[in-house]
This record gives sequence, C-alpha cells and structure tokens, in this order.
Amino acid sequence: MNMTIIFALGGGVALILLLIGIGIVVSTPRSVVDDRLGKYLEADRPVQQKAKQQKQGALTDWLNRRVENTSTGGKISRSLARADLKLKPGEYIALMVIAAFGVAMVAWFVGGKSIVAGLVGAVIGLTLPNGYVKRLQGKRLIKFND
Repeated sequence: MNMTIIFALGGGVALILLLIGIGIVVSTPRSVVDDRLGKYLEADRPVQQKAKQQKQGALTDWLNRRVENTSTGGKISRSLARADLKLKPGEYIALMVIAAFGVAMVAWFVGGKSIVAGLVGAVIGLTLPNGYVKRLQGKRLIKFND
C-alpha cells in the first residue's frame, strides 16, 4: 500500500477524532462547582453516570494515572478547570497529540509532501488546544466580571 494513502487515511481519522472530541467538550456543560461538590455527593450520583465513568479506555486511564501526580498535570488540570472544560489532563494531552498529528498530515499534503511543512503543522497542532483553552478562559473571566 502506498505511504501517501496511509498518511492520508491516518490524518483524516485524526482530524475527524479531533472534531468529534471538540464537539463533545463544547456540548457537555460542567462547572467547577459541580466538580468540587461531586466529591461529597458521590453516593447520590445515578448508577448510569458511574457506569459511564468506568467505561473509559485503558489508554486514557493509563495516561491519566501518569499525568495526574506531576506538576504539569496539576497545571493542566487548573487550566482546564478555569476554562470550565470537562477533560482530564491525560485526555487533554491525548487531544494535543491527535491535533498535532492531524494538522501535520494536512500541512504535509498541502506543503507538497515536505517534511518541514509536516513539522510546522505538528507544532501548530500542538498549540491549537492550548489556544482554545485560553480563549475559553478569557470568555469565562469576562462572564464572571460582568
């Protein structure tokens, strides 16, 4: 199979997963207050929500365990809470990797299959989720001040 077709399929899948992930994050509201109170109301949660939380993938669980106890994980967690995003630090890192891969593939094709264009696309893809989080933080701060 031609490498161009493999890269095209991989980039297309990564881009679709990125768009689906952003859609899910945007469409599911959750506030910081709900997160904080959730510790105390664990027994009152419906059974469906507990089952949904247990269905997370093994890769996501592994990544969350590795990132949660680090200083970087704490910074990411605070940043996501300030933006009122319903993501764990490991999920956010996975989103960054998917975005980097997807944008790199698109840039690689648009740039005439140049490795430099792919690398520039990967760097841009890594910064896109951070810019999105910063934008949501700004919007939330403006709402809070109003």
